[in-house]
Amino acid sequence: MTHGWPAGTHHVAYDKLPDVLLDASSQHARLVHELYPGDTSWDAQRVAISIGTAVELLLKHVLALRSFQLLPDNYKIETALTLDGKGSAADHLPQLTTVAGTAAVERLNKASELQLKKEDFELAFRVRNSAIHLGVASTQANKAAFKKMVLVIDSLFSHLGVKTSERIQYWGGEEAEKFVRAIVDEAITEAKARYEQLLRRAKDDYQTLTESLLEAGKAEVIKQFAEVPPTINSGSEEAVSHLCPACANMGWVVYEVHRGTPTVEYLDDQFGGRHGDAYVERKGSADRFECGVCRLKLDRREYLVEAAVTLEIELEPDEATQDEIDEYEADLVDSHIDFMIDVARGK
Repeated sequence: MTHGWPAGTHHVAYDKLPDVLLDASSQHARLVHELYPGDTSWDAQRVAISIGTAVELLLKHVLALRSFQLLPDNYKIETALTLDGKGSAADHLPQLTTVAGTAAVERLNKASELQLKKEDFELAFRVRNSAIHLGVASTQANKAAFKKMVLVIDSLFSHLGVKTSERIQYWGGEEAEKFVRAIVDEAITEAKARYEQLLRRAKDDYQTLTESLLEAGKAEVIKQFAEVPPTINSGSEEAVSHLCPACANMGWVVYEVHRGTPTVEYLDDQFGGRHGDAYVERKGSADRFECGVCRLKLDRREYLVEAAVTLEIELEPDEATQDEIDEYEADLVDSHIDFMIDVARGK
């Protein structure tokens, strides 16, 4: 059995994994700020590597805070034992392969109200991979990737409710935190300006539309346009009406649907027997807004905030599928087995 997570010449207790990930992410973030933007070839490579690594480790920190089980790439015997603090080391390292950065984002999006998009983090991983696998790095690319890195980290910290003092510690001092805070503030200002630009364009299109319609039937035509729902993935999305901030007609917010753990009622009080009602609670995370009248489309979270869209909502419960019920019952069996093992071990 290993002594914990290796940290140089010593080890850190297994239950401190979130702290290990946060500290490691912080070290990379500090290096980026210290060498930014990386004028020499070697410094540019180091900056690029640390940009992507800081983001990935912080993503895994957030996952680990929710559950260690969200981290592995696959579940082998040694993986399970390592996460339980009972694994054996190989060459002084834990036998655990964690999920890659992009997949970590997908898991975090499913497990929380965070809805990071590909364009939010892709460049941070691209510059890192180019530096690691090809030994090439661009100062200009690093500048753009650093901005993406700062915004992703700010989103993750906001999600966790991280205090200013903790942000200062993460970045390595007040000067560094002020530097990245200025980048966040600039991005907010740019997003508001872009939002206002989208609204002005939609208002112009709405005015053109209304001027082209006969007064007698104008209201009915506009109503028909407004009532046409957007195209959605019926299996994973749901549209909810919302007042359009540009034309004040009815538009639609498209929510990504997250289904919870089934609630199953067993008629004979015996597990595995015939069940009665089985349903799942559903939550929605705002993905985009669309208006069928003025054609306004808002596809970024900051735009939705400006439009006063409710980002997270409770949706009506839905009947559980048979696959969901089967998975739920299999998890119950696994939990019972784990409990019996712990009892046998004297836990």
